Amino acid sequence: MAVSITELARMANTSAATVSRALSGKPGVSKERRANIRLLAESVGYKPNQLARNLLAKHTNTLGFVTANLTNGTHIQLLQALETGARDRDYEMLVADSRRCVERERANIEALQRNRVDGLIILPVWELDRDVDQHHLLDLQARGVPFVVASDMEEYGFPTVANDERLAGRETAEYLLSLGHRNLAVVGCDDAKQLNRARLAGIRDAVDERGDAATMKELGFEFGTDAARATIEELFQAPGRPTALIALFSHLALRLLRPLHQLGIRIPDDVSMVVFDDSDWCPWSVPAMTAVASRNRHLASAILEELARRIESPNLAPVHKRIPQRIIHRESVRPIANNQ
Repeated sequence: MAVSITELARMANTSAATVSRALSGKPGVSKERRANIRLLAESVGYKPNQLARNLLAKHTNTLGFVTANLTNGTHIQLLQALETGARDRDYEMLVADSRRCVERERANIEALQRNRVDGLIILPVWELDRDVDQHHLLDLQARGVPFVVASDMEEYGFPTVANDERLAGRETAEYLLSLGHRNLAVVGCDDAKQLNRARLAGIRDAVDERGDAATMKELGFEFGTDAARATIEELFQAPGRPTALIALFSHLALRLLRPLHQLGIRIPDDVSMVVFDDSDWCPWSVPAMTAVASRNRHLASAILEELARRIESPNLAPVHKRIPQRIIHRESVRPIANNQ
């Protein structure tokens, strides 16, 4: 059973206030008495009540992480990196899942504030639906609450630290073009989702620079098996069939594999494929899937560093940091012979 400060004071034949001063290094206690009290505390395994100390110091050494969708693998990977980084900085993480609902996101933020978190990291529902209301985040900013948005919401003026999705799209297309691919098809285009828009914009940047030397088809995607097969069948029967597919999310790539196989289209012999969001399955598929991967440790470190700055100085001007990603080269891409 834990020893309280009152019990420790009784053992030391002194007051709890004296014990507190001795253990915290405050003046008013002789050097010899301080040493004796510290030795006694160590011998009986006394540990200060960290919550009480934090309340007095007006901080709790906790951070709140609010995610739009905790079933999303990329969100989970970022959370794991954030938790590791937070512990290294003597913080604990409290996690809330908004389940794609902005009202729940608002309630989660309010609940974490009631729990006196020192700062918030928010992966917003806005990333999935750009039309949702942002007044709750604007209110946080107006009140000087320390928070960082882990999504590229620069247009709102929030402090943001996020993956550079547009750069990743550009680098992915440039990689395929450098291997001789000239007919690209992008699957999963959806203007409502911020990630899709940014990734697609980067791909367009690279293709547009090639002028007439490269083409790109943009496709949405329906998740039913029959609809997926119909989409792929139409794509490969039309003139200018693609030599490379880019899936804007890894779960889309999984749904492409079966209809491609049913239609006798082989990866990478007949078409190369690159997916965004390197998932656990990507190295184990046949062929192993080339993927765009977040540098989650770098991203988490940058988020935590920026949040620490804002905890120290809540009224800092907003910053917007973008972290480059990387392409993990595997078996699903091969060059086009003679750049044809």
